Amino acid sequence: MGQKIGCFATTEPDASSELSSRSVSTKAEKRGNKYIVNGRKRFITNAVVADLVCALVKIDGKLSMLVVDLDSSGCKIGEPDKKWEIEANSLPIFILIMWKSLWKT
Repeated sequence: MGQKIGCFATTEPDASSELSSRSVSTKAEKRGNKYIVNGRKRFITNAVVADLVCALVKIDGKLSMLVVDLDSSGCKIGEPDKKWEIEANSLPIFILIMWKSLWKT
């Protein structure tokens, strides 16, 4: 068996750190045995090296966590946020962009 690296994504560009169903806009819709996820997350430590992300999404209006394979179609890791110019920072913060992506359940 191989090993996988994960990351955790809750914060959104427009929601900051407020984790309520009113503020979270990333949605997942189940179609058959897959989910279609639309939304964006940011401030994700380990995103550049991760294989999987545990993302906070809305499913049928309720908050849920969904494990997503970062190699899935439509999943993209964006450029790091330019918050600090610290050369020793080995875990830059990235934006995860998800749209029309399919993940199996």
